[in-house]
Amino acid sequence: MSITEIFTTAGAILASIGIGGGTVAALSNWLGKVWAERLMEKERSEHNRVLESDRAKYAKELEALKSSFEKTHRRLQNELDKTLFGHQLTVQTEFDAMKEIWKMIPRIRTACYMLRASYIPLLPGIDDSGSALVFKHSERYLELSELSKLLDVTVETYGPFMAPEIHVRLSEAALIARSELIEAGPLSFPNVPEWCEAGKKNSLELNAKTIEIQELIRARLEELSRLESDGNSE
Repeated sequence: MSITEIFTTAGAILASIGIGGGTVAALSNWLGKVWAERLMEKERSEHNRVLESDRAKYAKELEALKSSFEKTHRRLQNELDKTLFGHQLTVQTEFDAMKEIWKMIPRIRTACYMLRASYIPLLPGIDDSGSALVFKHSERYLELSELSKLLDVTVETYGPFMAPEIHVRLSEAALIARSELIEAGPLSFPNVPEWCEAGKKNSLELNAKTIEIQELIRARLEELSRLESDGNSE
Protein backbone atom coordinates (compact mmCIF):
# COMPACT_ATOMS: atom_id res chain seq x y z
CA MET A 1 0.00 0.00 0.00
CA SER A 2 1.36 3.40 -0.97
CA ILE A 3 1.54 6.43 1.27
CA THR A 4 -1.31 8.09 -0.68
CA GLU A 5 -3.58 5.11 -0.14
CA ILE A 6 -2.69 5.03 3.54
CA PHE A 7 -3.51 8.71 3.93
CA THR A 8 -6.78 8.26 2.02
CA THR A 9 -7.81 5.29 4.14
CA ALA A 10 -6.85 7.04 7.34
CA GLY A 11 -8.81 10.10 6.33
CA ALA A 12 -11.88 8.01 5.56
CA ILE A 13 -11.67 6.29 8.93
CA LEU A 14 -11.27 9.54 10.78
CA ALA A 15 -14.12 11.11 8.88
CA SER A 16 -16.39 8.15 9.67
CA ILE A 17 -15.82 8.52 13.37
CA GLY A 18 -16.41 12.23 13.21
CA ILE A 19 -12.96 13.63 13.90
CA GLY A 20 -12.46 17.19 12.71
CA GLY A 21 -10.45 18.36 9.77
CA GLY A 22 -7.72 19.89 11.94
CA THR A 23 -7.14 16.62 13.67
CA VAL A 24 -7.01 14.83 10.34
CA ALA A 25 -4.45 17.27 9.08
CA ALA A 26 -2.31 16.90 12.20
CA LEU A 27 -2.47 13.13 12.04
CA SER A 28 -1.59 13.20 8.37
CA ASN A 29 1.44 15.36 9.09
CA TRP A 30 2.54 12.98 11.83
CA LEU A 31 2.17 9.96 9.58
CA GLY A 32 4.07 11.78 6.83
CA LYS A 33 6.96 12.50 9.19
CA VAL A 34 7.05 8.90 10.37
CA TRP A 35 7.19 7.55 6.86
CA ALA A 36 9.67 10.19 5.75
CA GLU A 37 11.99 9.31 8.62
CA ARG A 38 11.68 5.63 7.79
CA LEU A 39 12.49 6.29 4.14
CA MET A 40 15.42 8.52 5.11
CA GLU A 41 16.72 5.88 7.49
CA LYS A 42 16.48 3.26 4.75
CA GLU A 43 18.29 5.51 2.27
CA ARG A 44 20.92 6.37 4.88
CA SER A 45 21.46 2.71 5.69
CA GLU A 46 21.81 1.84 2.02
CA HIS A 47 24.16 4.76 1.48
CA ASN A 48 26.33 3.70 4.44
CA ARG A 49 26.42 0.14 3.17
CA VAL A 50 27.55 1.24 -0.29
CA LEU A 51 30.05 3.67 1.24
CA GLU A 52 31.59 1.01 3.46
CA SER A 53 31.73 -1.37 0.51
CA ASP A 54 33.53 1.24 -1.59
CA ARG A 55 35.89 2.03 1.26
CA ALA A 56 36.80 -1.61 1.67
CA LYS A 57 37.28 -1.97 -2.09
CA TYR A 58 39.48 1.10 -2.40
CA ALA A 59 41.44 0.19 0.72
CA LYS A 60 42.18 -3.22 -0.78
CA GLU A 61 43.22 -1.68 -4.09
CA LEU A 62 45.38 0.88 -2.28
CA GLU A 63 47.08 -1.85 -0.28
CA ALA A 64 47.76 -3.79 -3.48
CA LEU A 65 49.24 -0.69 -5.12
CA LYS A 66 51.33 0.02 -2.04
CA SER A 67 52.66 -3.55 -2.00
CA SER A 68 53.46 -3.38 -5.72
CA PHE A 69 55.21 -0.03 -5.25
CA GLU A 70 57.31 -1.37 -2.37
CA LYS A 71 58.36 -4.41 -4.42
CA THR A 72 59.30 -2.20 -7.37
CA HIS A 73 61.16 0.19 -5.07
CA ARG A 74 63.13 -2.66 -3.47
CA ARG A 75 63.99 -4.11 -6.88
CA LEU A 76 65.16 -0.73 -8.21
CA GLN A 77 67.14 -0.08 -5.03
CA ASN A 78 68.85 -3.45 -5.34
CA GLU A 79 69.72 -2.74 -8.96
CA LEU A 80 71.01 0.70 -7.99
CA ASP A 81 73.11 -0.76 -5.17
CA LYS A 82 74.59 -3.32 -7.56
CA THR A 83 75.33 -0.59 -10.11
CA LEU A 84 76.96 1.66 -7.52
CA PHE A 85 78.97 -1.23 -6.10
CA GLY A 86 80.14 -2.24 -9.57
CA HIS A 87 81.02 1.36 -10.36
CA GLN A 88 82.99 1.79 -7.13
CA LEU A 89 84.76 -1.52 -7.66
CA THR A 90 85.73 -0.56 -11.20
CA VAL A 91 86.96 2.86 -10.12
CA GLN A 92 88.97 1.39 -7.24
CA THR A 93 90.50 -1.30 -9.46
CA GLU A 94 91.55 1.22 -12.08
CA PHE A 95 92.86 3.52 -9.35
CA ASP A 96 95.03 0.71 -7.98
CA ALA A 97 96.25 -0.14 -11.50
CA MET A 98 97.27 3.45 -12.18
CA LYS A 99 99.25 3.61 -8.93
CA GLU A 100 101.09 0.38 -9.72
CA ILE A 101 101.94 1.49 -13.24
CA TRP A 102 103.01 4.92 -11.99
CA LYS A 103 105.63 3.24 -9.77
CA MET A 104 106.72 0.73 -12.41
CA ILE A 105 107.25 2.96 -15.46
CA PRO A 106 110.20 5.01 -14.09
CA ARG A 107 111.97 1.80 -13.07
CA ILE A 108 111.66 0.38 -16.59
CA ARG A 109 112.87 3.65 -18.08
CA THR A 110 115.94 3.61 -15.86
CA ALA A 111 116.65 -0.07 -16.53
CA CYS A 112 116.42 0.50 -20.28
CA TYR A 113 118.88 3.39 -20.08
CA MET A 114 121.32 1.46 -17.92
CA LEU A 115 121.45 -1.55 -20.26
CA ARG A 116 123.33 0.17 -23.11
CA ALA A 117 122.96 3.96 -23.18
CA SER A 118 124.74 4.37 -19.84
CA TYR A 119 127.96 3.17 -21.43
CA ILE A 120 128.12 6.10 -23.86
CA PRO A 121 130.14 8.31 -21.46
CA LEU A 122 132.78 5.56 -21.44
CA LEU A 123 133.42 5.90 -25.18
CA PRO A 124 135.95 5.46 -26.70
CA GLY A 125 137.35 3.51 -23.79
CA ILE A 126 134.53 0.99 -23.93
CA ASP A 127 136.86 -1.63 -25.34
CA ASP A 128 137.57 -2.58 -21.74
CA SER A 129 135.44 -5.71 -21.82
CA GLY A 130 136.60 -7.29 -18.62
CA SER A 131 134.58 -9.83 -16.70
CA ALA A 132 133.30 -7.24 -14.20
CA LEU A 133 131.78 -5.11 -16.97
CA VAL A 134 130.19 -8.13 -18.64
CA PHE A 135 128.73 -9.25 -15.32
CA LYS A 136 127.25 -5.80 -14.74
CA HIS A 137 125.66 -5.89 -18.17
CA SER A 138 124.12 -9.30 -17.43
CA GLU A 139 122.65 -7.99 -14.18
CA ARG A 140 121.14 -5.00 -15.91
CA TYR A 141 119.71 -7.23 -18.61
CA LEU A 142 118.02 -9.45 -16.02
CA GLU A 143 116.59 -6.41 -14.24
CA LEU A 144 115.04 -5.00 -17.42
CA SER A 145 113.78 -8.47 -18.35
CA GLU A 146 111.99 -8.89 -15.01
CA LEU A 147 110.47 -5.42 -15.14
CA SER A 148 109.37 -5.97 -18.73
CA LYS A 149 107.61 -9.19 -17.76
CA LEU A 150 105.98 -7.45 -14.80
CA LEU A 151 104.74 -4.69 -17.08
CA ASP A 152 103.27 -7.24 -19.50
CA VAL A 153 101.43 -8.99 -16.67
CA THR A 154 100.14 -5.70 -15.28
CA VAL A 155 98.87 -4.53 -18.66
CA GLU A 156 97.19 -7.89 -19.26
CA THR A 157 95.64 -8.02 -15.77
CA TYR A 158 94.37 -4.45 -15.58
CA GLY A 159 93.80 -3.91 -19.30
CA PRO A 160 89.97 -4.08 -19.09
CA PHE A 161 89.99 -1.39 -16.38
CA MET A 162 92.32 1.06 -18.11
CA ALA A 163 91.49 4.04 -20.23
CA PRO A 164 92.15 3.03 -23.88
CA GLU A 165 94.79 5.69 -24.50
CA ILE A 166 96.77 4.61 -21.42
CA HIS A 167 96.57 0.97 -22.47
CA VAL A 168 97.89 1.83 -25.94
CA ARG A 169 100.82 3.86 -24.57
CA LEU A 170 101.72 1.10 -22.12
CA SER A 171 101.68 -1.49 -24.88
CA GLU A 172 104.00 0.73 -26.92
CA ALA A 173 106.34 1.15 -23.94
CA ALA A 174 106.40 -2.61 -23.37
CA LEU A 175 107.29 -3.11 -27.04
CA ILE A 176 110.26 -0.72 -26.75
CA ALA A 177 111.49 -2.55 -23.65
CA ARG A 178 111.25 -5.91 -25.40
CA SER A 179 113.10 -4.51 -28.43
CA GLU A 180 115.94 -3.40 -26.18
CA LEU A 181 116.10 -6.85 -24.62
CA ILE A 182 116.28 -8.51 -28.03
CA GLU A 183 118.94 -6.14 -29.38
CA ALA A 184 121.15 -6.27 -26.27
CA GLY A 185 121.65 -9.95 -25.55
CA PRO A 186 122.65 -11.04 -22.03
CA LEU A 187 125.83 -12.79 -23.17
CA SER A 188 127.23 -10.14 -25.47
CA PHE A 189 128.90 -6.83 -24.77
CA PRO A 190 129.99 -5.32 -28.11
CA ASN A 191 132.73 -2.74 -27.95
CA VAL A 192 131.34 -0.61 -30.79
CA PRO A 193 129.75 2.84 -30.38
CA GLU A 194 126.82 1.89 -32.62
CA TRP A 195 125.73 -0.67 -30.02
CA CYS A 196 125.50 2.02 -27.36
CA GLU A 197 123.85 4.52 -29.68
CA ALA A 198 121.11 2.01 -30.52
CA GLY A 199 120.49 1.61 -26.81
CA LYS A 200 120.33 5.38 -26.42
CA LYS A 201 117.72 5.56 -29.19
CA ASN A 202 115.49 3.00 -27.42
CA SER A 203 116.06 4.75 -24.12
CA LEU A 204 114.98 8.13 -25.50
CA GLU A 205 111.88 6.62 -27.10
CA LEU A 206 110.93 4.89 -23.87
CA ASN A 207 111.57 8.09 -21.92
CA ALA A 208 109.23 10.05 -24.20
CA LYS A 209 106.61 7.32 -23.92
CA THR A 210 106.98 7.34 -20.13
CA ILE A 211 106.31 11.07 -19.98
CA GLU A 212 103.15 10.59 -22.06
CA ILE A 213 101.97 7.77 -19.80
CA GLN A 214 102.62 9.76 -16.63
CA GLU A 215 100.66 12.73 -17.93
CA LEU A 216 97.76 10.48 -18.91
CA ILE A 217 97.83 8.71 -15.55
CA ARG A 218 97.94 12.00 -13.64
CA ALA A 219 94.88 13.27 -15.50
CA ARG A 220 93.08 9.95 -15.06
CA LEU A 221 93.81 9.79 -11.33
CA GLU A 222 92.33 13.25 -10.90
CA GLU A 223 89.25 12.16 -12.82
CA LEU A 224 88.93 8.97 -10.75
CA SER A 225 89.21 11.00 -7.55
CA ARG A 226 86.31 13.17 -8.67
CA LEU A 227 84.25 10.11 -9.59
CA GLU A 228 84.99 8.51 -6.20
CA SER A 229 83.97 11.72 -4.40
CA ASP A 230 80.75 11.95 -6.40
CA GLY A 231 79.96 8.29 -5.67
CA ASN A 232 80.52 8.72 -1.95
CA SER A 233 78.35 11.85 -1.82
CA GLU A 234 75.45 9.91 -3.34
